[in-house]
Amino acid sequence: MFHESTDAKPGESSPPGEIICWKKGVAGIGLLTDHGNKLHGWEEKDYEYSYNIGRGGVMREFRDFAVGNLGLDYNKLGYPTDSHIRITFSLYSSLSPARHLSFEKQIKTLKQLYSTNQMVIIESYNFSELDVKSQVEIHMKTNIMITAAGGGAVTSMFLPDKASLILYYDSLGTNGNPKRKNGHPARLDWDYFNNMAYVKTSWLPIEGMEEELEVLRGLVEVEVEIFKTFGEEL
Repeated sequence: MFHESTDAKPGESSPPGEIICWKKGVAGIGLLTDHGNKLHGWEEKDYEYSYNIGRGGVMREFRDFAVGNLGLDYNKLGYPTDSHIRITFSLYSSLSPARHLSFEKQIKTLKQLYSTNQMVIIESYNFSELDVKSQVEIHMKTNIMITAAGGGAVTSMFLPDKASLILYYDSLGTNGNPKRKNGHPARLDWDYFNNMAYVKTSWLPIEGMEEELEVLRGLVEVEVEIFKTFGEEL
């Protein structure tokens, strides 16, 4: 694969750049996009149209192909091959101060909620410290993923069918800069996540997230009950 050079003049095609080689790789997700020629979701106009309607099946096929290319198998790692319901927190998934979240209070709240329930396992990871295969394996056996919206959440594409994805978003659109407040909720990459049809996506605002722990608690309780009640069918 050639890494495209940026030396081309306007109107000219880019000359080949350096050659990049991978032992294992996947190409073909190009028709899927988080924003196309609009922003990721910073402005109101970004929500006027979608690129990914009807592409949920393609997203799932790409996910399965990528997983197979890593030598993994959902039948061996994914729910419901064991009797546990796994809740996974993705820590510090964004470098933006507004979305650089430790989830300390959220983790503590859920661990207290399920302290006597051995069926529910709560784990947390800083995925930037793990290799790609390890990240994918963890997602494959996760039932409820909790993270911050944005590019760091893209590995949620490897969640198993019927998993739940809970995304915290910058509700004021500051991107960590208080002077940037535009009052527009920044549900980043909403187009991709909302059309990833094999996963149920929920959005919660970062502003007030520590004061509104009961909202997360209630949402997680509902999702856990769904898995407990209908797990075998899911």
